[in-house]
Amino acid sequence: MWRRVWIWKRTLKKGQTYCLRWHDESGRIRTETVGPDRRLAERLRTRREEDLNSGGLRGIRKVAYEAFQNEELEAMKGRLAESSLESLERTLVGFGEVCKVKWLVDVTPTMVEGFFSERIRCGSLATANKYLRTLKASLNRAVRRGYLERNPASDVKQVREPEKELRVLTPGGSRQTPVGVPVRSLEGPGRPSRDHRHEAERDAGPAVGRRRRRDGHRLGPQ
Repeated sequence: MWRRVWIWKRTLKKGQTYCLRWHDESGRIRTETVGPDRRLAERLRTRREEDLNSGGLRGIRKVAYEAFQNEELEAMKGRLAESSLESLERTLVGFGEVCKVKWLVDVTPTMVEGFFSERIRCGSLATANKYLRTLKASLNRAVRRGYLERNPASDVKQVREPEKELRVLTPGGSRQTPVGVPVRSLEGPGRPSRDHRHEAERDAGPAVGRRRRRDGHRLGPQ
């Protein structure tokens, strides 16, 4: 009996998206999200049906890394913002160039570690961490498509980024870091919390005392 794969059209907040659904060997329904491209969903359905009826979906399907890269970028069009799609392309292309991998199933945690270390050497920690997050998400989708048994990047941890130094203006016009004011106490980008601002003003003495107008706006030092 020919086993079928059907296309499921879903309506989400961002628009319509297509998914593939089929029954696995145990009778459970498996679902793979394709994206807003109906033609791509139809092509993938044909391929999945061929794999399913030839036994290809019973185990891990061997796919070339370059083929996965092209399929991934095509599938994520419309599902990711343009900037995120460009980031995904840079990540996949960069990983392929650094690791020289031919088959997706050959990707190992050691390769991922090496790629992550190379990104750290070539740029900032924040950028390297972003590459790692993007690669992990892409390989997670490869697992759901049956290309990998386990994500080889799952155990690779991001490197903690150093906290930025907080500086405030003193009465003399110089900048210094208040003692005991960690970055995590900021109320918004670059601003100390209200309690720490009050402490800094109190410790600085009356020279930097502030008064308020009746409408509640602060004025400069008096």
